[in-house]
Amino acid sequence: MPRCSGVSFHGISEFFIDSDFFRLVQLSGQHGVRLLLNTNGSVCTPKHIECLTSYPARLQINFSVDAATPETFARIRGWDFWRVLRNVRSYMQALASREHSTWSTLSYVILRSNLHEMVPFMYLASALGVNGVNFYRLHEYEGLDYTIPTKDGGTFDYRDEYVTNVPSEYNRQIDNVRKAAEILGLTAAIPAEVGLPNEESAVR
Repeated sequence: MPRCSGVSFHGISEFFIDSDFFRLVQLSGQHGVRLLLNTNGSVCTPKHIECLTSYPARLQINFSVDAATPETFARIRGWDFWRVLRNVRSYMQALASREHSTWSTLSYVILRSNLHEMVPFMYLASALGVNGVNFYRLHEYEGLDYTIPTKDGGTFDYRDEYVTNVPSEYNRQIDNVRKAAEILGLTAAIPAEVGLPNEESAVR
């Protein structure tokens, strides 16, 4: 770690509930490295807030949300939308007092079923006070084809959620998000329209 300029913790599970979370953050801080964290926003305790607020170096934190309404969030994430937003707001209010550089984002995996919430998501990010938004298209892996039940009583069909199934609507929403980013003054990492060679563009 003494030779690192930055350390990132993310993966299949939620790092904020890892038994080594506080020890690893403390170790990173002892070496003064840039800390990059990804979280689903489900965990927010006074201990977590103090740990991150007092982190003695640059901090980047991303909240993975993927929806702008409770109904869509329940289908995709199967959890309490409002609780997550309260947690994100608590972190943002606390991190505003940090002496060191902080960069915060919300992220959104674009699905066929949440295309219509991309622009509202931009306004949600602005209201929560984050610095930017990262949009990602759902990966269209060859051979990955499954359908699973969702907690709201419906189903999630992976292949049916590809945005390439609805290219015109996808491209229209991408254009709308670019315009919203300009109006709101948010940094947004936005994938390219379907069929264009440049896979990602940034708007400030």
